[in-house]
Amino acid sequence: MELTTAEILDNLKGRPVDPSATPKIKRVFLNSDLVKFAKFVPPRALAAEMEKELMLIVESTKLEGTDNDAEADTRFKKIPDALVS
Repeated sequence: MELTTAEILDNLKGRPVDPSATPKIKRVFLNSDLVKFAKFVPPRALAAEMEKELMLIVESTKLEGTDNDAEADTRFKKIPDALVS
């Protein structure tokens, strides 16, 4: 991925993403930036919290009514083109 966190967040605006997920996505990316660029080693509690947050983001951005995994794979909300490279 060749985008900054700010660029990714800008690309999410106006996309079919639950608006309540945006602050959570931002928090995960900002914490990830600390790990990637500042070589920050998060405490286990923060890492576990971020893992839970990511799972909630994934669950909140899936389309409802998909019980079958194969069906669910094709029914996720569209990922912004800028996030796929």
